[in-house]
Amino acid sequence: MSRYRLLVIGRKNLFTSFIKDAWEKEGLDLLGPSDFTQAMEALKVLGTIDSVLIDVTESAEHMVELVEYLEPLCIPFLFVAREAEHVSDYSPYEMSAKKDDIDTIFLALMRQCDTATRH
Repeated sequence: MSRYRLLVIGRKNLFTSFIKDAWEKEGLDLLGPSDFTQAMEALKVLGTIDSVLIDVTESAEHMVELVEYLEPLCIPFLFVAREAEHVSDYSPYEMSAKKDDIDTIFLALMRQCDTATRH
């Protein structure tokens, strides 16, 4: 069975090795975090990315460019924040080692595959 690969775009400290290990135990490989330039190159070269997680601290310009690139390719994506980081009253998905948080993110990505709705 092939593993699910998620390209993570954002700050180097977006998640810890403990969090990465927890995701791997669930069959999900976190690739990155990569900065915007590295991520765009990886997306064009790899061709085997299942989904993308975008750090909410990325610049608005980068977010728009990423979304415009990912949507026509039907690559699911979500905006995420560091564990326990309060971003706003409408906090994004949280990068953590908790199974419930991992499942929530994975299911949200899978729903995008079913509905073609991206966010």
